[in-house]
Amino acid sequence: MSPTEKTPRSRKSLLVALLVAILILSVLVSLKFDFDNRDRLFQNVVRDSPSGMETFGKLAEVTSPDAVILSWWDYGRAIQDFGDRRPVVAYPSKDILQSVGASQNPIYALEMQLFGTFEPSDRIHDVATSFLLPENQSLVIMRKYEATHVMVFHEEGEYGAFNDLEKFPWIARIAGYNASDYMRVNSASPAQAYELTPKAEQVTMLRLLFDGIFHPQHFTKIYENRVAKIYRIEYPTSQSTGSPEPSFEAPISCLRDLDSHDRTDANCRTTEDTLDSSRFLGTEGPYLVLGSSQTRPRAVSDIVRYSFFAGLFVARIGFEIPRSNLTLL
Repeated sequence: MSPTEKTPRSRKSLLVALLVAILILSVLVSLKFDFDNRDRLFQNVVRDSPSGMETFGKLAEVTSPDAVILSWWDYGRAIQDFGDRRPVVAYPSKDILQSVGASQNPIYALEMQLFGTFEPSDRIHDVATSFLLPENQSLVIMRKYEATHVMVFHEEGEYGAFNDLEKFPWIARIAGYNASDYMRVNSASPAQAYELTPKAEQVTMLRLLFDGIFHPQHFTKIYENRVAKIYRIEYPTSQSTGSPEPSFEAPISCLRDLDSHDRTDANCRTTEDTLDSSRFLGTEGPYLVLGSSQTRPRAVSDIVRYSFFAGLFVARIGFEIPRSNLTLL
């Protein structure tokens, strides 16, 4: 085969490779665009919530500028962006992506792997563990990360965006505990009600959420509204000789309204149903998956469609190259 016969074929191969590369790039751009839109979802939820904005605005008022706030990871960026305070964690770690609702979709999971920001695994597991331990033990972890305050969230809503009870099964699982040992959902109740077991009194997160029952010993509440509670951590002088946790006679309670701790259901029945963690998927932080058409992330079909048309556009440009400059045949 003469050099003149090889030239058109080699040019055609080069063009095909170029088009493939551009098509791949267009897919990546579409994925990044979709990821960025979803990544801002939780921030938009906060902006659209007067109580949420009030919460993070108050955080800046009731804490010093050098305060370090411990909360579950999906509130971390709002603490930073709207409260102007440093969070202990603001992103998930790669090993807990299964707890992120969006990760159940393979396209979204791919986007997070490609473009996501992640916390170190031990940091996430430490925060989860600090919420599950008794108070005096959780303080050891909180001091490790120089936390000065703790935020817990208790708004009851359709999506659980500001509700740590909705997230508690995954937090417990990540920490290596069984959530149903401490709290169950009363499936017999017409409205969602949480049933606390006697072991709940030893769990720091539940003590902070239900402070009207358990009265935290090492945390002073400095602010509360319908969305969140902010506590100042009261570290003991000596962490190594901490006294045992006090004992409380707390009955198993079904609380329908976290803003009214003495409101219980006298007819609440104990249920052995275990918590179904899958029902909580889709409520985790910046990757929040909402049902509203105004806030729902782009569907996979949209991404594929945009990428397809982008590829067609690129291909059309490529094949319109003048034949005088590039012989295809």
